[in-house]
Amino acid sequence: LAWRLDLPLPQRITLQGLPFEATGTRAALQLDLAPGLDLPLAGIALDIDRPALRLAAAKAPSLAAESVDLALRPTGEPRSYSLAGEIVGAALPPGLAAHLSRQAGLARPVPDRLEQLSLDAGVVLAQPLALLSPAPAVLTALDLRRAELVWGGHRISVSGPLTLRPDGTPEGTLMIALSDFPVWLDLGLAAGLVPPERKAMLAAMGDYLARQSPDGSVLLPLSFAKGRMSLAAIPLGPAPRLAQRQ
Repeated sequence: LAWRLDLPLPQRITLQGLPFEATGTRAALQLDLAPGLDLPLAGIALDIDRPALRLAAAKAPSLAAESVDLALRPTGEPRSYSLAGEIVGAALPPGLAAHLSRQAGLARPVPDRLEQLSLDAGVVLAQPLALLSPAPAVLTALDLRRAELVWGGHRISVSGPLTLRPDGTPEGTLMIALSDFPVWLDLGLAAGLVPPERKAMLAAMGDYLARQSPDGSVLLPLSFAKGRMSLAAIPLGPAPRLAQRQ
């Protein structure tokens, strides 16, 4: 039970009650299903060239990229799947990169596109995926083997396992590897991800770790516990909700 669908574009879709138009030069969906009453998922892959998603009333796209290539496949373990792929040339909302660069005081502004965003992860769901299943796909655990982002030549990678509490907040520790730590710290402050009162402590710690590293990179643990998150034991505030478990 395998289908390859060449998706016609543009497509009109509705997300959270809002009308969007999806465009691109080519879109293909590979869908593999196993025998069974609810048609269990045996694999799914999405490949799009020049994708863009635009709110019907807006002039500029909400999301856009040069290409998207993603695949989700069962691992053989119950409710466990492998998720891998990359997004090349993802465009940020208009003006966001320039605003963050000004707020961060960067000598060289970051571009308005991400060079690359790649992902290799294992995901565990509350129930197996099936085409005819009425139950929603609910994430219960995430194992980031490697997630990497390259932006303006600055690189950040993340790895580690997380489990999700019933309220959707994560528990566990991710290891973050950064090149150009001062740039990422300033961008994190500009985006409101890092409390301003933590800047001096994080900057001193990053400088020390960079001097101990042979290539100047910094490796830091990002920990999640009891609905809070901390970077190298420095509190950052409430943890985000990754999913709402039923």
